[in-house]
Formats: sequence, C-alpha cells, structure tokens
Amino acid sequence: MKYPKETIRLIQSHKYFHQFDYKIAVDWAINLIREGNNDDSVLMLASFVEPYLREDVEPFLTEVLKFLELEELKKDDALIAVTHYYLLEILEDNSKRKNLNELSRLCVDNNYEPKLYDFYRISNAWEELTEIGVNFYYKDATLNNIDFYIKEAARKWINDYT
Repeated sequence: MKYPKETIRLIQSHKYFHQFDYKIAVDWAINLIREGNNDDSVLMLASFVEPYLREDVEPFLTEVLKFLELEELKKDDALIAVTHYYLLEILEDNSKRKNLNELSRLCVDNNYEPKLYDFYRISNAWEELTEIGVNFYYKDATLNNIDFYIKEAARKWINDYT
C-alpha cells in the first residue's frame, strides 16, 4: 500500500510538533518493509512498540527520512503539512472532533496562528454547543449545522494553502 503524500509530509513534520503520534511513523516503516525495503533504519523504526517515546523513536525516523532522501519539514511547511493532514481526516469523517481539537491546539501553540484561527473558533463553538447549547465563537453555528461549517472551513483552507 502506498502511503498518501499528506501522510508522508505529516511524518516529515515530526520534529516540529511535540505531540507527534509516532505510531503513524512506525506503521509507515512496517509498510515500507512489506514493500521490500529492508534498510537497517527502516527495520529499527518498525521494531518499536507502544508506548512510543519520542526520544527513542525520533532518531530512527530521522535516519529513515535521510535514507529515503526526504527532508524534515521546518516550521511553516510543517504547519501546513500537519494542518492539511488533519483537514483531510475531517473531510473523510475520521475522528472529526479529535482532529478539530488538534487544529485548535496548533492554533494556540502557534500564538493564535491566523491560518488556523477559524478551527480554534469552530472547536470552541462545538464545545460550547455541546455543554451549554449556545456558542459565542462562530456565528450561526448550531449542533445541527456545525459539520457544515467545519467542512466548509476545511475546504476553504485547503484551497487557500495547498
């Protein structure tokens, strides 16, 4: 199975995000082995089991990326890559709330990054709607139409930044 380029770009962004899910990288390495890649760095990365400790896994992921001649993405490129990955997950209805919360956290962690601010607002609107039935973050959003606003913002962001 070929991994989508968005997932590979997410993996290339691993150093930029403190909460990176290294399970994605380990699964990718396992897939590389299935495709016939038996480089030592790939074999080492694939050998990790949960819990994935950043300090253990990160050096091997860096080696695999070097071996495959894939650069590790820096701040702006990494932010775009990670955001794109989460938005595609949302558009495919995969863990929408979790992925939206990740985007909100990214917004805050990056000093309320304007490119992500709509997702911060929508995430908080959804939380308020769930908890108190109204929201003060995203005009006209209700529990009945929040999905529309999430997907509309996701499509707009993808059109604007990718």
